[in-house]
Amino acid sequence: QKETDKSWLYGVTCKDGVVVGLDWSNNHLDGSLPEVIAGLSHLKLLNLSKNLLSGSIPESLFQLTSLLQIQFGTNSLSGSIPPTMGNMSQLTLLYLEENNLTGTLPTQLGLLTNLKALSLFNNKLEGKIPFELSDLTNLNSLFLDNNKLKGNVPYNLFISFHEIIDLRFKGNSDLTGTIPSFLKSMTNLSRLYLDGCQFTGSLPTEIGYLTSLTQLHLHKNDLEGSLPSELGSLKLVEELWLDNNRFRDGIPTELGMLTKMESLFLYRNELGTQKNNGVMVGIPTEIGLLFSSLKVLHLNANRIRGTIPTQLGLLTRLETLELDSNTLEGTVPDDLGTLSKLKEFTLFENRLTGIVPDSVCD
Repeated sequence: QKETDKSWLYGVTCKDGVVVGLDWSNNHLDGSLPEVIAGLSHLKLLNLSKNLLSGSIPESLFQLTSLLQIQFGTNSLSGSIPPTMGNMSQLTLLYLEENNLTGTLPTQLGLLTNLKALSLFNNKLEGKIPFELSDLTNLNSLFLDNNKLKGNVPYNLFISFHEIIDLRFKGNSDLTGTIPSFLKSMTNLSRLYLDGCQFTGSLPTEIGYLTSLTQLHLHKNDLEGSLPSELGSLKLVEELWLDNNRFRDGIPTELGMLTKMESLFLYRNELGTQKNNGVMVGIPTEIGLLFSSLKVLHLNANRIRGTIPTQLGLLTRLETLELDSNTLEGTVPDDLGTLSKLKEFTLFENRLTGIVPDSVCD
């Protein structure tokens, strides 16, 4: 065949008469991974994702040291990740997500120093995150979410990942430790998902260095202390999930400076309580004055007291407002009637008096 970049076989790419690419994704393929693929010594791209493949990953596959990309995600593959995968030093992309892989993360993954994307989420991987992953300094994305990983996240990961854009450890309920100040090194980070783990301690003020963040998910941990005012430096943030922790001492007015914010989840904390004197605090009026893009605001179950600020009526894009299960007093202000896009509004379990204005009900 003379054509350099085409093949008459579906999903096969050839160059100079040899096969360099196989893309048989989403084809209802079943059975085990064919070992015959190991004979394609010039193969660079291998995509078998979104099929019904089962069985283990054959070690013979990792003789293909010319491979740049492996995509086996969304199958039913089982067994462990072979340590011999570390031989594939040219690999830039490794997608094994949404399978039934078990065992620990092999330390040899740290040898894949050209990797830009490593996706292992939604498997049954266990054990600790190996220190050696910090050698993957070219990573743009690391997805380890929804496995059975445990122990502390090695701090050196937060120091080494200068290129990281998307980092996800969420849903590993036995991951522990604190969120280190070292994360300030990850200045390119756009999405950080650490929710559904057992992180403790306070949220470091260095979070303010992550000025590229658009999504920050820290909910369902055991974080405590005050919310740092440095969160106001995250000018690009659109989603901020801090619910289901033990944050106290009120809502920083600096959050109102996040003009791109669309969703703010602060429910089930202790934001209405100040640690030093136990005084109950309320909703700062600045939130209503400064937020311009907010669509979802959850402040319920926070022990917040005081009245509902009339300035919340300035959040004209708001679709969901949950203020229930607090200690709010007074009446529901007529100003909330300007929230014409509001679809969900909860106030139960407070100490409010009077009636809900017709303008709000309309």
